[in-house]
Amino acid sequence: MSSLALSYAPSSALISAAPARRPSRVSGLVAAAPAPAAAAAVDGPTAASAPAWEARRVFAWSRRAMGYSALVVAAAVVLAYPLAHKLSLPAQIVAHLAIPVAAGVFKLGYVARLAAQEALARVA
Repeated sequence: MSSLALSYAPSSALISAAPARRPSRVSGLVAAAPAPAAAAAVDGPTAASAPAWEARRVFAWSRRAMGYSALVVAAAVVLAYPLAHKLSLPAQIVAHLAIPVAAGVFKLGYVARLAAQEALARVA
């Protein structure tokens, strides 16, 4: 069950609610307080080093995505324009469609790289 459970309580029950519950802005609903963070057990790396490790992995993935997609865009442009007369129509269609798809992957990789770089800067 989630840490935020809502249950119906008449307005008079809000006053006598247990200390672990707090009234919500919606009349008659009581929200359970979230569990304290210290109670959660952490397995593996410590909580402080986990985001840095994850950011390094995302950083490496994003750089590879940017590199591979740049190669795909270059190859697709060469196939779609200078070598178009040597390709069949379906191959030309695939080459033309590969250009914006690979460009989108490049952009996603760049945004992921920026986010990972910011996360690594916060840890350092």
